[in-house]
Amino acid sequence: MTEQRTSEGTSPIVETPQGQPVGEATRTVEQVEAEYRARQAGKDRENAELRKELDRYRQVETQRQTEAEQRRAAELGEVEALKRQLAEKDAAHTSEIRSVRFPFAADVLDASALAAMDEAKLAALEERLRPAGGRKPEPYVDPNSPPRVPAQGQPGPRTSADYKADLERLAPEFIESLNR
Repeated sequence: MTEQRTSEGTSPIVETPQGQPVGEATRTVEQVEAEYRARQAGKDRENAELRKELDRYRQVETQRQTEAEQRRAAELGEVEALKRQLAEKDAAHTSEIRSVRFPFAADVLDASALAAMDEAKLAALEERLRPAGGRKPEPYVDPNSPPRVPAQGQPGPRTSADYKADLERLAPEFIESLNR
């Protein structure tokens, strides 16, 4: 008796008493191996295509990340420049306000030192530099403070006659309707 192989997934071949196979046609080992190689070659081609597609995705993602990093670096550079400009303007504004509040100290110090110095130290320096009978500094008015309205005086106690007079002046029709 000869042994014959079958591929996976097919039914086994049963031999009859005369030695004839019954069932599906038999395949030789070479045929099975050729079929296996063809399947494997197809899988290899499919894997190669998937690798190429993956490489394209990686390349696109790398390019996107590079562009995002460049954009982020440009934005950070712009932010840093804006922060620097803002700090310069704040320092100039601070030195301007302090030069008005502390004129004697402003005569001695430059603008950067005036902006950087603590206000308590500036006040102490101002007191030391102020001449005994010399000029008095101009009063400092904060431009952000609300205007002060002089007090109009407290209203005195009102009588019922005052309220009636106000009512007659403001709503004469109402008063006439009450009198009817």
